Amino acid sequence: MLSSTIIFRRLLFVDMDGTLIHSDTLWEQIIKVIRNPFLLPGLIFSVFQGKLAFKQYCLTHAGSLDPSILPYNQDVLKSIKQAKANGSTIILCTAALYDIAHNVSSYLNCFDDVLSSSDTINLSSFSKRDAILQYANSEQFDYIGNSHTDIPVWNLSGRAIIAKPEHGLVSKVEKSGITVHIVSKNTSFSNYVSIIIKQIRVYQWIKNTLIFIPCLLAHIINYDVIIQSLCAFLCISLSASAVYMYNDLMDLDADRQHHRKKNRPLASGAFSIPHAFLFIPILILLAYLISFTSLTIEFTVLLTVYVLLTTLYSISFKKIAIVDVILLAALYTLRLIAGGIANNVVLSPWLLGFGMFVFLSLAFVKRYTEVLIHADEQNKQIAGRGYTSSDGSILLNAGISSAMISILVLALYMNSTEVKILYHNPLILWILCPIFMIWLLRIWLIAHRGNMHDDPIIFMAKDSFSYIMFSLILAVVLLAAL
Repeated sequence: MLSSTIIFRRLLFVDMDGTLIHSDTLWEQIIKVIRNPFLLPGLIFSVFQGKLAFKQYCLTHAGSLDPSILPYNQDVLKSIKQAKANGSTIILCTAALYDIAHNVSSYLNCFDDVLSSSDTINLSSFSKRDAILQYANSEQFDYIGNSHTDIPVWNLSGRAIIAKPEHGLVSKVEKSGITVHIVSKNTSFSNYVSIIIKQIRVYQWIKNTLIFIPCLLAHIINYDVIIQSLCAFLCISLSASAVYMYNDLMDLDADRQHHRKKNRPLASGAFSIPHAFLFIPILILLAYLISFTSLTIEFTVLLTVYVLLTTLYSISFKKIAIVDVILLAALYTLRLIAGGIANNVVLSPWLLGFGMFVFLSLAFVKRYTEVLIHADEQNKQIAGRGYTSSDGSILLNAGISSAMISILVLALYMNSTEVKILYHNPLILWILCPIFMIWLLRIWLIAHRGNMHDDPIIFMAKDSFSYIMFSLILAVVLLAAL
């Protein structure tokens, strides 16, 4: 039977990975190890030496984890507090090595003792059961876990207290006649689909609509163009989602210290690290499958360049001041180029120049917003970035200057031969200059007031004024073309 009311026995053993912590500390350490490619051969070799050797290798080269930023299961902590109030002795019982378990125990300060893996024993399944049996010394006990490997312990305990159970675990335990108590429910299928959508950041795909701009500005719109553009859009979007996921893996610690990013699925533990390692190659393969079957080899080459640049950005370039914003702007410009290559449209250098400076300005907005959050902290290094809390004025000046240069490029474009060829009433296009100036300077004004979302593209997607500006831009372009 299922029950939410539990009277805990005097001894309560609590599992750590997947139970007390939404994440898995071994996987967290693996992430730290693979950041250094020179450690990968040793990591692979340690796999063949057994689970304990693998854990020791990860601990040696990744070090312990910061327990203050790990994603704890609040329902389990509540149960521990309840048991503690009733006089229970609480023991952290985990397959993790002692250094990891001890740090978590010391930070939470709610455990009376720690049982963990050692140099000779991997404390899991039957080994964990035997260790608990020896510790309990024939006394009845309770155990909170989440895995099929915990079943031997529950068979010994006589009842199962489960937090976020693995698939099929509850029914399997119930069939053995053991009473089941659920202290923390698992994520439903529909909610997990929502988590996946959030993790791959479908909302970020709005950036990839830039792919459609070259054909629209070249006045080329037909069925084939729409299909080719949609295929290019999917390729860039799927590969971008894979890189976003990789970036989240590499940035787990920094994201957990961020006021908003700590709620991302990977950082919060709602989406598991193993699932991320599964999804990343699937998304990349889907992107290349669409590219190979529906688009040109030139587009596939560009897609590869895009993936490499975004990956390099995630690994190191985002930590280098100024280089990071230039690369961000370049990646936006690559989306324009991708739209041109997908439909064999020659891109105007004026469009590329205008776009590059607009994107550069928006990239500076993004960094300025991040720095502004720490403005009251003297010369504090921003986690995961190459900036300090005192760099705001430089970013502000560079960003507004980039915005003004983009308006200058747009004004120079008005006198180009391309305008005379494409538009019957090119003078009307001059209205675009004040529209873009109002729009860009308003974004900077909002950022300077501290009201900007840390991703300006997402801000624009939710900003009604931006939609008005986009509508005016579209109307001006159509009038000029008539």
